[in-house]
Amino acid sequence: MSTLRSQSESGGESLLVDGQNVLNALRQHDEDLYNLFTNSKHTRFRADDGTFVPRAMVDKETGIFRFRFDDGIQMSASMVVGFAKLQGIIYQHAYFVSLRPGQGYVLDNHRYLHGRASFTGSRELLRVLVRPFSPPGEKVILFDIDGTLCRSEALSIDAYYSCVSDIVGKDINHANTPVNLHGRTDLGLLHDILDYHQVARKDRVVEEFLKLHPQYLERSLSKGLPSVICPGAQEMLSWLIGENESSRQPKFQLGLITGNSRPNALLKLRGAGIDTSIFDLDISSFGDSHHNRLSLFQDSLSKLQVRFGSHIRAKDVLVVGDTPLDVECAKQAGCSVVAVATGNYKMEELASLKPNFCCSQLTETKEYLLQAAF
Repeated sequence: MSTLRSQSESGGESLLVDGQNVLNALRQHDEDLYNLFTNSKHTRFRADDGTFVPRAMVDKETGIFRFRFDDGIQMSASMVVGFAKLQGIIYQHAYFVSLRPGQGYVLDNHRYLHGRASFTGSRELLRVLVRPFSPPGEKVILFDIDGTLCRSEALSIDAYYSCVSDIVGKDINHANTPVNLHGRTDLGLLHDILDYHQVARKDRVVEEFLKLHPQYLERSLSKGLPSVICPGAQEMLSWLIGENESSRQPKFQLGLITGNSRPNALLKLRGAGIDTSIFDLDISSFGDSHHNRLSLFQDSLSKLQVRFGSHIRAKDVLVVGDTPLDVECAKQAGCSVVAVATGNYKMEELASLKPNFCCSQLTETKEYLLQAAF
């Protein structure tokens, strides 16, 4: 809401642009430019904490149009080239509003771009930002997979080491590789294995492994090595789906945070009979592009902020996992964590790390999820 308190000698008109008109013009007349400005890969905006977060200049899902000239934006080279063209389209749809003292306007700050013309003399415009309603709190739950939703140790070990061995032409197996598998990412684990066996040209091996590993998992699965759902996991997921369907807006946003690569994660879940469509993969993070679990969480948090806005913080996210590493990572990231003893660690071991909630199986978390303030 803006109102003019004192008028300048000349100039100072308010300049307004309906962002929806700009978006429609982009969509109709320049599809390449439209795709550029609706892709979060090309712009990063300064958040309240001073960090730069990837966000599209035009958010197709929320309708938010972000446009600024100052140092609060970082742009890719492609965006810099297209930026001048976008400016031209914006000014084609701009109009001036001349205010007298005491007059003003109310506009949707997420839709309308606003500025002013140059002026001489003094001018005072009063402005207040008002949120007409509080945005619904997003309760985000990110599930680990191995030991939390399903177990497939034999399947994982057989496929992982078979794939590595075939690529490097050397017998690398679980017995001759003293590397801890639990709580790791596929990428980080692979680097440790290759370092231990002094394998040269790691980049080539990593690239080949990430390409071939899903085929080896399919092969191990067809050999009868199972992926088995963890106790209570199916009932818990069904309950979460029911809670979401019972309200007009979903109570919980469900995603994955796993050390598995994306194809491996989905294969293991499907092999255990879990419907992967219940998880939002666009807010999930996978272990084929991250070396450690903390970077997995930071990846998901960035995606959540792109989706829901900068008000989403680590404290709004709950991680569900089964290892001490899951608990330690969550604490380091500043989010809540539920530790479930359906993997290789006992309740006593997990409880000693003081997670926000500890349980023997996921069905015990229902009351906690409804009452928790994450």
